[in-house]
Amino acid sequence: MILATGWTQPPGTTLSASFQFSNAKPVLFPGTSGAPTLEVVLHPNDRKVWEKVQIRLVASMDEAAVTPEALPVAITTPGGKAIAPGKWSYASYLGLGQDRDKVSLRVVPVRSTGKSPLLLHVEVEAPGLAAAATAPVSIRCAEFVVTDLGDPSVPGDDQIIDSGDTAWLTHYTDSSRSLPIMPRLVAQMRGLSADYKTEWRLESRYPRRGELDHVKFPEEGWLQLPGDQEWKAFATYHGRYFGGNAELSVRVTESGSKPVYEATRNFRILCQNPPDTTTVGYIKSRQGRFWFAWAIAQHESRQWKRVFNQFNEGGRVPNEPNFGAPDGWGIFQIDSSRGATVSTAEVWDWRTNAQAGFDELVTAESDTRNYFLAIQRNYPDSYEPPPATYTPPDCKTTLTYEEASIIQCYNGAAVIRKLRNSHGTLSYYRSCWAFNPSAAAGKRWRFVENRNRYVYKVVKHELEGEMPVE
Repeated sequence: MILATGWTQPPGTTLSASFQFSNAKPVLFPGTSGAPTLEVVLHPNDRKVWEKVQIRLVASMDEAAVTPEALPVAITTPGGKAIAPGKWSYASYLGLGQDRDKVSLRVVPVRSTGKSPLLLHVEVEAPGLAAAATAPVSIRCAEFVVTDLGDPSVPGDDQIIDSGDTAWLTHYTDSSRSLPIMPRLVAQMRGLSADYKTEWRLESRYPRRGELDHVKFPEEGWLQLPGDQEWKAFATYHGRYFGGNAELSVRVTESGSKPVYEATRNFRILCQNPPDTTTVGYIKSRQGRFWFAWAIAQHESRQWKRVFNQFNEGGRVPNEPNFGAPDGWGIFQIDSSRGATVSTAEVWDWRTNAQAGFDELVTAESDTRNYFLAIQRNYPDSYEPPPATYTPPDCKTTLTYEEASIIQCYNGAAVIRKLRNSHGTLSYYRSCWAFNPSAAAGKRWRFVENRNRYVYKVVKHELEGEMPVE
């Protein structure tokens, strides 16, 4: 690493130079710096000779000179003066001179050196003396890089994710492909060699739901890879949907030692809604006998004119999951009143949310039928079939009595009765139809709206289009 070359021209005068790092294989990590020592010896140590000594750094990569603009490091004197490779400077500029023949320069990484190291050597010359040149020193600059590869069908849309940035959960713009796309995150220590080992971990939390959306990849410990290999994090969480405050961490070790570098990249994962045509088409293709399911989703997710909002289009927390008090999430406003905690997938994947909505409609259908069977079981002498159809006030759309009950039960029943079940014990049953066994025949059933007038709003505002849609 050191080449000290001396000459005697004229006799009795010598010039030598050396340049070295204390670390034989210097690797500079982000936020660190190196301090190579430059030593220039003149004999005799004469002030007049020193005043004429000039020094320059020469930088190369892949056997080609590196311009100052492309230099992956910043080099300064102990006093903070910049040194541009290829430019001659007097020794005094670097802090060298009579009685001082050694100085520690400061080398700070600016960007990765990539696969090839940066080679630096020093040339020294003075009038009447043959120039001295050091052997080159090799420098590698590692760079912590997190990239979102974006839509695989759109070349060139990669995005570097820095601290404080946003990585987007988005969708294909082609409506024929409705899959949401999680950020396709890839992390690497660019410029690091295989002599090192890297350890990786990704965590994400969404504070509005406490720890319910806390995910870790890998689930335990760290993922270990050779230093020159990237971590395709998106392959680790393939098929999982999540978001919020993300933290991607790396540790670098050499030969099993303690970490020589640790860093964390903090960013957010926010979300964009699919096109309305994609959402409504998806729901209609799966709603089956619940032909009104799309209208329920439109009503539940409405934010004024904007509908089918799994995520907020504006407000205090734009591009975060659409929340409705006390515990409703997403397009179908799925909540825990069903007896199950709302899952991370139901919050962050609109397709899973839609399936949960269909499941709730099946439950509402079962509750509806059980209610009418219970009424018939408890009032066998006075029972009569409910009205075949129901049309909400000021509406043109006609529903069957079951459809009206299913729609209302999705939001909350207005009629709750404690009745004898098939086992002879008592159970609670719910519906929107009140039964009065003592009323006149043909008038024993009465439709009862819940406090939200839910059936009316779904029919009038959404099915019949009274509310505007953007």
